[in-house]
Amino acid sequence: MPKHGGNLKELSQEMGMDMTQALDFSANINPLGLPQAFKEVIVSHLDQLDRYPDYSYRDLRQTLADYYQMSYDHLLVGNGAAELIDLLAFALPYPMVTIEPCFNEYSASAKKYQRPHWSHLTQAENDFTFSLETFWSWLDDHRDRELDQGMAFSVWLCQPNNPTGTLYNPNLLSELLSGVSDRGGFLLVDESFIDFLPDQADYSLLGRVEKEENLVIIRSLTKFYAMPGLRLGVAMTSNQSLLHDLEGAQLTWSVNALAEACGRKMSDLSAYRQDSLNYLAAAKKDLQAGLENYTSLKIFPSAANFFLIQGPKDLAQNLLEKGIVLRQTADFKGLGPGYYRLAVRTKEENQALLQALADIL
Repeated sequence: MPKHGGNLKELSQEMGMDMTQALDFSANINPLGLPQAFKEVIVSHLDQLDRYPDYSYRDLRQTLADYYQMSYDHLLVGNGAAELIDLLAFALPYPMVTIEPCFNEYSASAKKYQRPHWSHLTQAENDFTFSLETFWSWLDDHRDRELDQGMAFSVWLCQPNNPTGTLYNPNLLSELLSGVSDRGGFLLVDESFIDFLPDQADYSLLGRVEKEENLVIIRSLTKFYAMPGLRLGVAMTSNQSLLHDLEGAQLTWSVNALAEACGRKMSDLSAYRQDSLNYLAAAKKDLQAGLENYTSLKIFPSAANFFLIQGPKDLAQNLLEKGIVLRQTADFKGLGPGYYRLAVRTKEENQALLQALADIL
């Protein structure tokens, strides 16, 4: 199976049949699609594609700095969150700690740059609840055994988490940040899905960036604004030395001109954001109620625009035969066969999924 959701062409090749028109629940993209303001700005910029973008992205950075209420000098834009994750793994030459199961690009980047990688597993039987007390005991044991005195490390997590949908308590995150800082480490929080929370400010550490040099926040516009084909992400930190290293390692013009133009329209999207939150709240509620009708499925609590479920090991294959694609998650640490992630799609698509499940289960 493809290593990421949404790759229907690769899936078609593996299946030996055309899956490009399948109902795709494997990619966690806003089902309302690209904002109209983005479509209009793309058309208006087509005649400017014969020009290079500003390689410093000054206007884009200022727009995003204003939107996130962040200093212009504390922000780096990139070709989606994936590029920024890769750059950060390169620029932080320390052991990487991940709280699993989580986004596979963290560990892939650690492997790419030959960083020691320690995985702290949360458990399905506890709905992937994260215990800070257990984590400190585990982390300190690893540091004592495997690190030289005073050596730094980095802790990576996703808020809310992908693929489980787990939402970290803000007080716990604050304690985690303090504890990591006291131990001489860096905390990297990937908030790629936090835009799907109506009360996102309550669960973000964004307000701590200006005062905490060991904190990095990653945001992605790809998911909420439905632009995986354009790609735009932002990393925010007040650590100027780290930012300097990131900028030095980044390829020139990594953000294309159309993605840049879209990013500069962020301040015009308040209605789109509210419409999306309203639509997804209702669609998610109905989808969850429908899924809970099937006793052979376990639906894990999720704060995000997707669910992690556990069910029959042939579920994904049976749905593929009906033209419906789930994200199989056996490649995530701590999960295995029979675990699947499915996105909240349009109400009509969600109903089609529920009907297919009724035929199968």
